[in-house]
Amino acid sequence: MYYLGFDIGTSALKTILMDEYQEILYDSAQNYQYDEPEEGYKEMNPEIWFQAVYSELKHVTARFREQKIAAVGVTGQMHTTVFLDKWGRVIRPAIMWNDTRTKDEIDDLKKKLAEHQETRYISKIISTGSPAVNVLWIKENEPEHFKKTVRIMTAYDYIVYRLTGRCSCDYCGASTSSFYDIQTKRWSETMLRYTGIKKEMLGEIHRSCDVIGMIHPELCAKLKISYPVKVIAGTGDNPATAAAMGILDQKEPVISLGTSGVVIYPKKDGDFDGKGKNVLFCAKGNEMINICQGVVQAAGGAHKWWIEQILSADQMGIDQDRMEVLGDNQVLFYPHIAGDKTLYSDAGLRGAFLNLGSYTRREHMTQAVLEGVAYAVREVLETMGMKETPEKMRVSGGGSRSPVWMEIMANVLRTQIEVHETKESPGYGICLLAAMADTGMKKRKTESEEKNIYMPDTETIKKYEKTYRKYQRIHDAVMEIR
Repeated sequence: MYYLGFDIGTSALKTILMDEYQEILYDSAQNYQYDEPEEGYKEMNPEIWFQAVYSELKHVTARFREQKIAAVGVTGQMHTTVFLDKWGRVIRPAIMWNDTRTKDEIDDLKKKLAEHQETRYISKIISTGSPAVNVLWIKENEPEHFKKTVRIMTAYDYIVYRLTGRCSCDYCGASTSSFYDIQTKRWSETMLRYTGIKKEMLGEIHRSCDVIGMIHPELCAKLKISYPVKVIAGTGDNPATAAAMGILDQKEPVISLGTSGVVIYPKKDGDFDGKGKNVLFCAKGNEMINICQGVVQAAGGAHKWWIEQILSADQMGIDQDRMEVLGDNQVLFYPHIAGDKTLYSDAGLRGAFLNLGSYTRREHMTQAVLEGVAYAVREVLETMGMKETPEKMRVSGGGSRSPVWMEIMANVLRTQIEVHETKESPGYGICLLAAMADTGMKKRKTESEEKNIYMPDTETIKKYEKTYRKYQRIHDAVMEIR
């Protein structure tokens, strides 16, 4: 049996096909681009996602026709909001998770929500791009679209809907929507009244491995699939990554260095102390896990900006072989070029270079970008309530392929960094969840799994400690001149 996973990413659809032995047989990506009609606006036509999914389905089913696909799972970007009418048609482009059009209204909204006991927690996590905020914006600025809306869903829920004709929502999508009370495990009546919607528009909450339905017969006919294919509810990309890394029952934080730098910190349900977004996840049964999430908005994105937009280069490893001894760089980089959600809840926060001099060379600035992201990740970890430095942390994502960056991370975070040579991606994680739904199997433990280990150096740690204290003072300085 085969298991197919789709990851609806910000800039690409990633597709993985896995067999019953958990070996990856097919791995591909289709790039696409969201629209930016105005400053701060980030939107995308959901049909683009579905057409990419259909294209991959067509290719996979033709190439592997002799084997049956038992189940399909869909994961992807969280927050991104899709609006459907009573016929199930898309009303307007989806508002993306990184949209900041509502940044000027967030502070007042937080204050209003903090006045009510039921929404006090929501007031702490609500931010630009949150589904509840997106709905409010539609209500106030596009009333004609708001009146037509009968269903609100995430990007990955939309693909499940297009595949099966059935609507669904999982605990991850609910708990990060700012419509959900994570204490009582119910949709917030206060938020529903405030936004003017009904809970039916958000739907019944499912466990991630629940089978929502089968691929629609019409679609099967087009794809020449002659057998039923299950489609599970799925989940967001961060819980899917946690499933892929096998950390749902562990205590060490995991860092994903993609466009954003996501820190995943597994906690018990009910442990909501510290900053960070508490993402509820339930695969099967009644066991709920709190996957606390903190984010550096621009991590790999800051590095990509520096390489492509400023240096006009296409080699992501540029300058890394020319960097000086780690810890000795005098240039500082503040990486919040896309605002911040975890530390300061400030979408208008911006980045900066400091300590530039006539001696500064390009490689100093490139190194500063890598170090600045590492400092920001540490700051996020500390504000999430991590009381002790763990013996090790795992890092995944595109940034983990840079040995220099991993050495920097090990010394700034003062711990052993492990980069495993496996497909620890959301697409792989959702394949595992699809297999779990079909047969009950879980991620196997592979003791022989190859991994790269980066150890901190005592003297280098001391150097970075001094620089980190300087880095922590940048925010106040930036705010003074904003």
